[in-house]
Formats: sequence, structure tokens, C-alpha cells
Amino acid sequence: MADNCTDRTVEIASGIPGVTVIETVGNAHRKPGALNAAWRLLRGRVHYMARIDADTILRPAAVGQWVEQMVREPQTAGISARFTMQSDPANAPAQNVWARLQKAEFARWTDTALNRGGHTTVLAGTACMLRMFALEAVHESRVINGVGSGPWSYSSQVEDFELTYRLRILGFHTKVSYTVRAYTDATVDVRALWAQRMKWQVGTPSRTSWRSA
Repeated sequence: MADNCTDRTVEIASGIPGVTVIETVGNAHRKPGALNAAWRLLRGRVHYMARIDADTILRPAAVGQWVEQMVREPQTAGISARFTMQSDPANAPAQNVWARLQKAEFARWTDTALNRGGHTTVLAGTACMLRMFALEAVHESRVINGVGSGPWSYSSQVEDFELTYRLRILGFHTKVSYTVRAYTDATVDVRALWAQRMKWQVGTPSRTSWRSA
């Protein structure tokens, strides 16, 4: 899903055999708008939807491993990858310190989830697979409240956390994969990292406020 790309993403991706590039049109809702557009295209056609951020790399066996776990766990609605940040030789030493700190932070998040049987309170948008039946259930629950945009919310600053909450309220399990690994870029600019964490904090309201949303 190419959403308001200003570089050569569409041109390069379109030249790769087997890749279909869809450009969003008139999307004012950024990432959740693009995700809902992808969901509408796949609706009724597939059982699972794998999604990764543009700066993330998966191992070749990832999709197959995700599907195997989905088949074994029919109550599981979504599975995050076990993702990590890598240091970059091109970065300044201080930037790689920030990268290593984030790598340790998310390794701790992964260990915590795996020690709970794989259960997690947030399906990381970095890389995850989602069950289409479960996304349909979230969409239907929103329609009851007069919102028909799709599974991803436009009113939350943390759409991945909000979606996970909805799935869990509906009785589904949300997991971290036992096997799928992903590698993604770290945020090495202090100002950008602070803005990211403030967004996570501000965009994560109480359970009570979400129940009525």
C-alpha cells in the first residue's frame, strides 16, 4: 500500500515480479486509512493479512510460520513478530547507543510476552499477521456504534494498541510469535524518539474511555 509516497517507492516496488502496488487515493487518515484500504481490498478473499512497516525486513519463512501458528491456535486473532533494532555503522556512536537501548527494551517486551504464554497487550504494527475473521468482528462492533470505516480506528493516536484492545474485548487472543523474527530501523534522533513515546503515552487512554468509543 503506497500512501502519499514522495520518493521512488511505487516505481521500484512495481518493478519487482509478483508484487502488486496499490496507491491510496484521497486518504486523509495516514497509516490507519491505508490499513483499512488494504483490508477492504482483501476482504472475503483471504484468511489472513500480514502487514509490515516499510522499514522492516522479515525472514523468508515468516509468513509460513505465522500461518502455522494461526492454524494451531484458532482463537488467536493476531501474532506480532519478535522484532529487533540493529545498529548501523553509518550512524554516529551516540545514535547507536539509542539503537541498542531500544533493542534491549523490545527484547524485554518479547521475553515478557513469551513468559506469559505468548500473550501481548499490543500487536506491534512493525510486523504482524491478523486473522481476517477477527478483523471483520472488530469492524462489525464499530458499525453497531455508527463507525463504518473498518477495523482500524481514526480517533486513536495508537491504532495498533486500540485494535489489540478491541480484539481482546471480543474474546480473541493476541500473541507474540514463537518463531517469526523481524528487523527494523531504530529511532536514533532524540527529539523524534521523545515525540514517539509521548504519542504512545497520550494515545493510550483508560479502559473505561475505550469501552464507550
